[in-house]
Amino acid sequence: MSKSLRSSESPETTTKARIKYLLGETTGQIAKSCVYYNRLSYEQSWVRRMIETIEFESERTLKRKITIDIDYSAVNQLRTRFSQFGYRCYLPAVEGMSRSPILNMDLSGGGKSKITTAKRCENAILGAAKLVGYIIQERPKTPPKPFSIDWVIPFLEWLVETERWQDDLLDDHDHSGMSIDNGGRPLWPPFLPPDILALVNSVEFMEAYVQYRLSYTLFVVFPCVLHDGNDTERNKNGQSERFGRNTSVTEDKGVGIVKLIRYESVAVEQSNSASSQSGRIFSRRRLSQSSGTEYIITAPLLGRGFKGRHTRIVCPEGMVIDSVGIYSGANFPYKGERLPKGYDSPKYWSMHRGYAYEPEHYSALHCNMQESGIYKRATLEMIYNRKRVELHDLGLPVDWPPNFRTSHQVWQVRLNISSNRGRFLVPALGLMLCTVYALIVNMLISNSSTISSVSTLSLPLMLGFLVVGEEHLVLSNALAGLRWVVGAATLLSVVTACTLSVVPKDGKSIHTTEGIIVWLLFVATVLIGVVAMCFIAHHIYRIQFFRTDAYEGVRFLEDAHRQKLGDRHPDAKISRRHVRKDILSGESASVWDTYRLKCYSQMLPNCLRKPFEYLWRCGRLRVALGGIGLTIMILCTLLFLW
Repeated sequence: MSKSLRSSESPETTTKARIKYLLGETTGQIAKSCVYYNRLSYEQSWVRRMIETIEFESERTLKRKITIDIDYSAVNQLRTRFSQFGYRCYLPAVEGMSRSPILNMDLSGGGKSKITTAKRCENAILGAAKLVGYIIQERPKTPPKPFSIDWVIPFLEWLVETERWQDDLLDDHDHSGMSIDNGGRPLWPPFLPPDILALVNSVEFMEAYVQYRLSYTLFVVFPCVLHDGNDTERNKNGQSERFGRNTSVTEDKGVGIVKLIRYESVAVEQSNSASSQSGRIFSRRRLSQSSGTEYIITAPLLGRGFKGRHTRIVCPEGMVIDSVGIYSGANFPYKGERLPKGYDSPKYWSMHRGYAYEPEHYSALHCNMQESGIYKRATLEMIYNRKRVELHDLGLPVDWPPNFRTSHQVWQVRLNISSNRGRFLVPALGLMLCTVYALIVNMLISNSSTISSVSTLSLPLMLGFLVVGEEHLVLSNALAGLRWVVGAATLLSVVTACTLSVVPKDGKSIHTTEGIIVWLLFVATVLIGVVAMCFIAHHIYRIQFFRTDAYEGVRFLEDAHRQKLGDRHPDAKISRRHVRKDILSGESASVWDTYRLKCYSQMLPNCLRKPFEYLWRCGRLRVALGGIGLTIMILCTLLFLW
């Protein structure tokens, strides 16, 4: 490469010139660079550890912080092996980046070198180089004729140009010079040799190509210095390794740390539509919701076949984690077993381990053993408390279930979070109960304005819990519906209390127009207050139900049946009622009933669990609860009529 091209000046504007600027001047150098970037991306021996920490910046924005421990010695060994030179070293930092605009990005390194992120055109060229490098590596080792590389530069140009039209992958209209056949495969350019066409039509290459079109890999740039071949370094085996002449290596040595912070938006799920690459949130502003605020967060570090990959999710301030689940890109639930086994172990502190089945390994290792079952290999470690989730990839498969590959496969984490009950729910329930009681006493019994003043003075306390100080936007969004109902009840209570304080004793008679208006206002206020208390009590019960240890079994069973229903009816909207109906009508009814029994039992004190389980199994508890509920409704009706 000439000195002018290696300088800090801007490269030429043509695609071919940019390719030569990044990869080399000759076709042989470019082909070798393509293999280098393919090895750099899919081996990643230079990454000692990679940790992604996900935080909630707002209810619609995620803050992703990636910390990479880089072994510069391994990077330099790869560079000298493939004769890489130039004043810049490009390393793939984040794969599977969404093509949506990035809100903000911060990059910092622990070494002396100043690092930056690559330009969009550089990311496109280097991503295309990975694809070409894969083809070169997978070519037959003993071809019938000499392997030609004349197609490398034109194919790189073709890939870069078609990458600009990523939205036309499933479009019948050709805007990029690329046509689509009836099978959805691209019509590759005519200059590709037959042996290369066989490789690009393979399943593995098509998956990588689809990912190249739908997403991109973000590269970080490190400054390099030229070596004259006199310096040596130690390789992994402890042997001295000499750099080639005119080979460039990174300025930093040893092990360095790179931190990348970016912000991504989260889509709102409205139906069974496909999720975004960053994740999605299910809108939970319904008052009688069956679950808390639910986030589906993508975890691009998982399932890549690399060791030392960690994902950490931090719960927003004022919220508590109810349950955690992990799914493949097609929303298949991945079951994790809690250690120590059994639902009596604490959910928030025990280890959750996921296993992948390998029948071939089982037959090889247990051929002489009379065991039922299948050999299992630990692939995932998950542990979480009420504030954070830790995920450690031990060899998570790329696809789940096995042999179920979809385009742009990515693992997802479902996070159910709820507000802390002691922050708003319990105080609001207590104050609403006192307010309704004070109004009833003032209306039905008391003729003094003192009690009316007490009820009026208790209402500003309620408003003090409604109008809170600064809080996280996720918490505000989760409590928006409840605060609206409690606010409406508070407003009516204020109006009713003030009205009762000025209405004389004769004004409460139902024989007068004034008395009818007062009674209608009173009944409406009490009913809305009771409705608000019911909603608050429902949320307190729901949170307690989710936090039981046995709830994980209920959730996994429901997810598995929801996926089965989705496979049978791909276009239908599957509700919780449809899932329960499918469970109760099949073989899983007894298992589902056992799980729910454990949940209800774990919500009670230890002294009441045994009698509760006995009554539940005998069917007496449901009848008793139904009778109690009916009695309460009759008494309330008679009270209002009286």
